[in-house]
Amino acid sequence: MSPDRRLRVVVVDDSSVARAVLRRGLEGGLSFDVIGSAADGRGALSLIEAARPDGVVMDLEMPGLDGLATLEELARRGAALPSVLLAAPAGVDAGVEARARAAGAIAVVRKPPPMPSQEHAVRYVEEHVGGPLVRALRAGLPLPSRRADPVRGLHPFGSAAVHAVVVGASTGGPDAVESMLRQLGKELTVPVIVVQHIGLGLGRSLLDRFRAAAGVPVLDAADGTVIESGRVYLAAPGRHAEVVRTGEAVVLRTTLAAPEHFVRPSVDVLFRSAAPVWGRHLLAVVMTGMGEDGVAGCRMVKAAGGAVLVQDRASSVVWGMPGAVYAAGLAEGMMTPVQLAGAVQFRTTASLPVRAATGAGALP
Repeated sequence: MSPDRRLRVVVVDDSSVARAVLRRGLEGGLSFDVIGSAADGRGALSLIEAARPDGVVMDLEMPGLDGLATLEELARRGAALPSVLLAAPAGVDAGVEARARAAGAIAVVRKPPPMPSQEHAVRYVEEHVGGPLVRALRAGLPLPSRRADPVRGLHPFGSAAVHAVVVGASTGGPDAVESMLRQLGKELTVPVIVVQHIGLGLGRSLLDRFRAAAGVPVLDAADGTVIESGRVYLAAPGRHAEVVRTGEAVVLRTTLAAPEHFVRPSVDVLFRSAAPVWGRHLLAVVMTGMGEDGVAGCRMVKAAGGAVLVQDRASSVVWGMPGAVYAAGLAEGMMTPVQLAGAVQFRTTASLPVRAATGAGALP
């Protein structure tokens, strides 16, 4: 995004005074154009669909469809966009904030307490509302991902259709991966293989959790499993997961090889095995987590012609793994979990067979 372009935002609040203060605070810093406003969630949905802004600033508590429900509805429609939610001065609990971030909120900001003048409130908006939003947008957080108008603002990552997705996550990963799977729903038409750093004995509960969230079967990545389209495979704690090509089939292999980055399963192990199998038709996704597991694997994915996306800093519990991939220059974009699901949906095509690459020009 050009640093000189003014950012187009909408404001949503049931108070006309609050809408006026938000407009003044956002436009006063010369970074934003407030292109519209709405008094409730229903009006916001119509406005956002028509205006297609870069971002939205919205009150959390509104009659009818509140701010959180509005963001989640946008996510359900595949139109999530960077948003700042305004909460009561007392704040919100962690569960509400986690739901908001999963639906596209880059920050949940407390409304200012009573201030001596409207000017003080305007300055508060400039610093605490406009500041986080402009930093996120200028840093490259993608604009709304829509199936008909996909992921505007995302750097192009090739023209090849994605035939398989590999995902790596650690700290905070269960929530992030669950959000992505829930958004993908029944529209998933390619295999997704997930490595989540998790303790021994916790694999079954995580598998059940992902099954409840996903609209497609979620399976244990057992040794010898033939990978099928429209399935999610979760690596078992304590065992590395790899993929190998066997004729036209792609098969999962598990090993007890030494841990890498002090963990087993390792994201790097999965990614570097998948790179030659799917080549330029592979999408690697690195989500929230501590450390640098995934950097070396993403480098191999890129060398094979594949694509790499990472979870954005604002929605990550720890921006270690995705941040390391981004710092290495390997990521084409960074997104919330919901936006990552939108990117997967756009880059996949229906009824693709699970096939392995057979050379640089394979699988057109």
